[in-house]
Amino acid sequence: MEKNKTGKYFKYAIGEIILIVIGILIALSINNWNEGRKKDFERIQLIQNLISDFKVTNTRIEESLSLSKKTNLNISKYLKLSDSDFINLPIDSLFKFSYSIFQELKFEPLLSSYEKSISTGNIGLIKNEKFHQLIPEFFQAFNNYKLHYNVGSDLIFKGSVWELRKAIGSIQVLFRNKTYPESFEMSDNEYRDFISQKWVYAVYENQSWIDLNIEWNLQDMRDVSEELLKELNKESDH
Repeated sequence: MEKNKTGKYFKYAIGEIILIVIGILIALSINNWNEGRKKDFERIQLIQNLISDFKVTNTRIEESLSLSKKTNLNISKYLKLSDSDFINLPIDSLFKFSYSIFQELKFEPLLSSYEKSISTGNIGLIKNEKFHQLIPEFFQAFNNYKLHYNVGSDLIFKGSVWELRKAIGSIQVLFRNKTYPESFEMSDNEYRDFISQKWVYAVYENQSWIDLNIEWNLQDMRDVSEELLKELNKESDH
């Protein structure tokens, strides 16, 4: 009888163990399912945030690129002026050329979602290989833009534009922005003579190369950003 009881208890214990194991497996399965759902939600949310940010970035690029193209068109017109143009063109046209040459072409992409995903490690949720290949290309174009933008900014304080500023007192004189002392003012003829000088032409030409490079950098960023959006939209469909 004791042996029979022992056998029954043994079978009961085995059954209990099996039930516990099954319970653990079910709990793990449910936990994994919940984690999977959580990761899927985070992935979808990340894709949506990245799409939103790159759309804003694209809008900013297009705005900056439009300004850059207008600026470079005016600079190109100035660089093609003949001696008679410096004498006969309306003074307002010459002001417009000068203003374009020193027009600030500032641009900043919206990268908050991408930077957050890098810090949290969630960027790994994006499985699209083309996306990961394009991201470095975007940042290379952005870094090139910053390089040329910073070169242009530095010239205002320690380069050719600084020499120009020292010669006339304020860069604003070239646009007649009226934010400078009256003693800096030039007559129309003095203005025409000044901007037609070779060294001033060289300063303007130098700025034109910087602005043209900025335009090319913006175009590169736009092209890569559009490709990134295509890949992110593909990813959102999966």
